[in-house]
Amino acid sequence: SDGKGNSDVMMLMNLSADRQRVTVVSLPRDLLTDIPACEDPQTGEVYPEQQSAQLNMALSYGGPGCTVAAINHLTRCLAVEWGRHACHRHLHRRGG
Repeated sequence: SDGKGNSDVMMLMNLSADRQRVTVVSLPRDLLTDIPACEDPQTGEVYPEQQSAQLNMALSYGGPGCTVAAINHLTRCLAVEWGRHACHRHLHRRGG
């Protein structure tokens, strides 16, 4: 095995700046979305953009970096790093 595969679950979590609220959004693994072109940092292989691809394909396509890029593209949020995200404007209700 090359260590790559598809994910079963993707959860996007936002922790408020004051650390008083947490918002979690589950992203369906078979959600169809565009996956932007990305590079596998381990191999240097560049993967072309995929249109209408399943979101979980991004992980096997180019690793965590491709997944973060796909989620950024889908949500228009900034994924700070694998496992940490900053998506205040889309995940929180106005004023809340």
